[in-house]
Amino acid sequence: MKKTMSLLAGLLCVGSMAAPVLALTATQAGAADATPVTGQVEICKALTAPPAGININTTATFVFTVSNDAGAITVDVPAGSCSGAITVTDPGSAVITETGYLSPAGAFVAIAPTFSVTSITELPGQSYLVTPTAATLAAGTATVNLAAGQVDAVTFTNAVNTGYVEVCKQAAAGSGLTGSFGFALSGPDAFSTSATVAVGSCSLPILVPAGPLAISESGTNLYVTGIAATFNGTGNALVTSNLVAGTATVTVNASTNVSNQTDVTYTNNVVSLKVCKVWDGATIPTTQFPFTEAVVSGAAGPNTAPAAFSLTAGTAAAPICSNPVAYRPGTVVSVTEGIVQGTKVESISAVGAESTVTGSLSLPNRTESFTVGNPTTGTGTTDEAIITFVDEVAAPGQLKICKLAGTTPGAPVVPASGVFSFTVTQAGSTAVLATANVPLGACVIVVNSTNGGLFAFNQNLTITETGTPSNVASAITVIPTNVTVLEGGVSTTSNEVAESAINLGTVGNNASANVLVSEGVTTEVDFTNVDPPVVVTSPGGVTVTNPGGPNAGLTTAPTAALATQVAATIPALVASSKGSMPTITSSITLTSAQRKALLKKDNKALVNVQSAITKWTKTAAHTKGLLHKTAEHRLLQLKSEAKVLNSEIKVLK
Repeated sequence: MKKTMSLLAGLLCVGSMAAPVLALTATQAGAADATPVTGQVEICKALTAPPAGININTTATFVFTVSNDAGAITVDVPAGSCSGAITVTDPGSAVITETGYLSPAGAFVAIAPTFSVTSITELPGQSYLVTPTAATLAAGTATVNLAAGQVDAVTFTNAVNTGYVEVCKQAAAGSGLTGSFGFALSGPDAFSTSATVAVGSCSLPILVPAGPLAISESGTNLYVTGIAATFNGTGNALVTSNLVAGTATVTVNASTNVSNQTDVTYTNNVVSLKVCKVWDGATIPTTQFPFTEAVVSGAAGPNTAPAAFSLTAGTAAAPICSNPVAYRPGTVVSVTEGIVQGTKVESISAVGAESTVTGSLSLPNRTESFTVGNPTTGTGTTDEAIITFVDEVAAPGQLKICKLAGTTPGAPVVPASGVFSFTVTQAGSTAVLATANVPLGACVIVVNSTNGGLFAFNQNLTITETGTPSNVASAITVIPTNVTVLEGGVSTTSNEVAESAINLGTVGNNASANVLVSEGVTTEVDFTNVDPPVVVTSPGGVTVTNPGGPNAGLTTAPTAALATQVAATIPALVASSKGSMPTITSSITLTSAQRKALLKKDNKALVNVQSAITKWTKTAAHTKGLLHKTAEHRLLQLKSEAKVLNSEIKVLK
């Protein structure tokens, strides 16, 4: 009897879940009033709990086909739930086949080899299901013969098929690569795990879902030179690989033990970095150019920068290069050229297995940073990174020294007017390059005895002011504050501070500073001086201003009364013994015992001072010339000390 078949599809709701519904209908040809014999089937999906560590998506949606002579439809069933009722008409039978599941991204994935159907059952009391066999379970199919008006609920139960993978790490022969590397493993149905493997070692066997497994080595610029995968040492388990990205896909066979595990071996190499020096000019200097390398970041294995080194310059065709240093790819290294006076860095470039760190280039500071490793796609690139510094002659600069008058707190106390003497030497040397006599409130251009009167860029000079009895430097400043270099004809500030080793000196002694010369501009050095006050001080206590104006200074003593009495003796001494006042060594709070002890000490000191006064009085009376002047100066100091001691002894009594 000829039958005409048609497919009708719709949706029924089971509980609150919308489920796909199939209507497969058949009508008898020539019997318009014939009633079809129909039955219904529901597909339920169950997952056996996966082994520990197999973190798959246990609510994934599985895909089924339901078919009979009328045709076939597809039904999606999330794990742990059932489909809606699917109507099947005469002949009242259907074949249900589990074909796959949906990935987290919604892509269809075949059921094998990750999952296997372990059982197909129907509800107790139902007998519509043709008893499954090993063959039908393996195929994931079930046949149901439906009675009219009956609903058969068929449950497919799956188990995750698992196998084992072992990840090994090797270093390229002779590379010296060490350290540990991280790996991310991802498999079917959102499975993921990780492993850390040291060079020369393998991970323990890792239980994973059977099927395709993606492996990714973590890190930057990995420089993977080989990826291999076998089934326990035989055959090829590698599906795809990308050496630049450090990724691979391998096949893992279902296995209950490690006898058929997948062994994956990553081989990595180091990258060598060397620094080369080129001179852009007709006459190549014989100067050694100093360099430093420093590791900015990166995992160990190896990532140790070499000690500072120096290079002479070569030509563009024949550069002079350092010994190569091996780094683990992904290590960020900064390379900096030191100061060589009279020269500047024109350019810094790199080729080979490196990538420059964006924004790290600074020609004024002669530095740039690089990520050591393979910056390109594909394989077969060099395992060496070459950093080239090109230098050129820098324009010399002019030096100007200015003499400024400063002030002391409370009132302006300018130094004595006149001309101040300066000497300019190379830092660390006593050979005088230039001298200058600078009047107070004026500036003088210093003429270098060599180099056409100018000074070399970045030349380190020591500028010394000759001390005078009534002046002391209160500040030394340099303009510009930082060394500038001409970049494209424009003065560009560097990180180099123009002044260092500041020595303000003391009354009568020299003041000095080291100064770096800027390129092509005037480097101005300002010496500010003041006329220093006389200060008589005792630790802590009360401070009063000495009579006689701000230049007479301050006096500090344990009490206001003592400070005032001592201060009263100062004005008469200022003119004759300026700068030579003694220090009173008293306590802030005096007990009776402390007072007696201090009084004893002051009396003893007074005896010694008076004895010295007698000695120097005789010397002054019987000498002439320089010795006579020295004796008179010493007498003034001693008499001042005696007056201060007498003042304190009077208070202490």
